[in-house]
Amino acid sequence: MTKIAELNEIDEIADGDLIYVRDVSDPAKPDKKAPSSKVRPAGARITNHFRFAGNVAIAALAAGVEVDATVTVTGAVIRHASFDIQPPASIAVLSTRVSANDTLSIRFRNLHASSAYAGGNVAYVALVSRSV
Repeated sequence: MTKIAELNEIDEIADGDLIYVRDVSDPAKPDKKAPSSKVRPAGARITNHFRFAGNVAIAALAAGVEVDATVTVTGAVIRHASFDIQPPASIAVLSTRVSANDTLSIRFRNLHASSAYAGGNVAYVALVSRSV
């Protein structure tokens, strides 16, 4: 029989993890396992939020030109990520999207009519929300 004190503790339950159960109704074989989905009632959803902060490199932009930049955000999948940034003056964020798992793509545009943007790193915050 497995002793609870000898088991390692985990930080959080992930998809596919199994829970050890000591089934007192079966004294001959009390060691059992249960998927984490049986721990919560049917229909219940568990939502995890992950916040990422970092810098995104914006390439040099001529006046009126657009450029895409990508950042790695672990856990980002389609429809589960939001992005916040305070762009430099005359630079607009046209769109953000999850272009591949764990990757956000951000499209920037230089709105200035005649001046180029020299490029640089800009701080951002990304939020990933996942429900199981």
